[in-house]
Amino acid sequence: MNMAARKRRVNEKGGRPKVGPLLLFLGWLAASSVILFAQLDRESRYRPGLADYVPAAFRSFSQAVIVEHMLKDRADPDATYAEAGRLLLRRPMPAENLSLYALAAARVGKESQSLRALGLAAARGWHDDISQYAALDAAIQAGDWPNASLRFRALIQIQARPAILGRATQGFMADPRGRTALAALIAQNPSLQYQFLSLAGAYGADGTFPLFVNALKPLKGHLDCGALHILVTRWLAHGESGLASDAWGLCARYGGGSASDLSFSRHDGDSDPFAWHLSDHPAIAWSLDAAGGLAYRHEEHPARLLGWRVLTLTPGLHRLKMEGRPAVLNGNYPSVRLRCMPSGTMVQMEPTPDDLHIFAILVPGDCHVQKLEVKILEGGFQGFRLVYS
Repeated sequence: MNMAARKRRVNEKGGRPKVGPLLLFLGWLAASSVILFAQLDRESRYRPGLADYVPAAFRSFSQAVIVEHMLKDRADPDATYAEAGRLLLRRPMPAENLSLYALAAARVGKESQSLRALGLAAARGWHDDISQYAALDAAIQAGDWPNASLRFRALIQIQARPAILGRATQGFMADPRGRTALAALIAQNPSLQYQFLSLAGAYGADGTFPLFVNALKPLKGHLDCGALHILVTRWLAHGESGLASDAWGLCARYGGGSASDLSFSRHDGDSDPFAWHLSDHPAIAWSLDAAGGLAYRHEEHPARLLGWRVLTLTPGLHRLKMEGRPAVLNGNYPSVRLRCMPSGTMVQMEPTPDDLHIFAILVPGDCHVQKLEVKILEGGFQGFRLVYS
């Protein structure tokens, strides 16, 4: 009886703790930590800022993020190379990791290891932009333009980073054989023409884009003029007159952006970025004559926009003549104005003293693309034409 009572008192005082629940809690805590760090590691692929919160022992995907950041920030080469080596130990198969290791090895002077890693990456993974660019650059250096073209197309298809696409484009645009190869690549890949042409315009050195357009001329029958129209319209909106005019010459049927012919026509800006956009407002009725003139009637009092088009006048002095007459005596004349693109700044236009229907236009030096607008008041007009002189 005394022995039993003494054992109960010992147990009631906790002199003999039960370790089972404590071990269970610690095991749960450890498992939760592993799951949490593994999830952070995976999530760091999409949210790179999380990589710093993953302990070194749990780094896999986050290790690649850390190495990439060290390369981008130009951290200590030896430390970067050590981290890249740990990356390969943990995930040696992905081509992206081999490429990061190659870059880190090159920074510490291990050229043979770098080249070997790049070769393995290029052979192992088409979706790695670094290895694809390395293979492209090697092909360019060897004059192997078919292989370089294949790699360039792969870079577009895997949506490589802009900096890598830029360097690849520069490699093609800097060499006459490269421009010819790029022209053939564009003709053979209609669905990628917008991307290739956009890159050529953005990354070609001064004076190389017209040479590239010359290489495209024998192949212009293979061009997607709808895609080119979108690209040229974008260039014009940003004031890139040279790129737009040179490129649209491959598809233009109506004279491109030349101000020498301001005739109105039935083709519109939906098919030609340099054509007139004429109003479809129900209060405005218009028709064209055989000489390229316009007859219109506006049924309402407020001034409205009859039409507009894009010009690429060179900076300096120009003259514009308005022809035609109001439908009734003392009727209203149209008003014409010119704006710089993309700033919207008005260009100075003044009627000349000897003829109020001839305007002197002074285009400023930084205004390479202009928007010509025609506004009309109530009433009619016949034989309306604008003539550049």
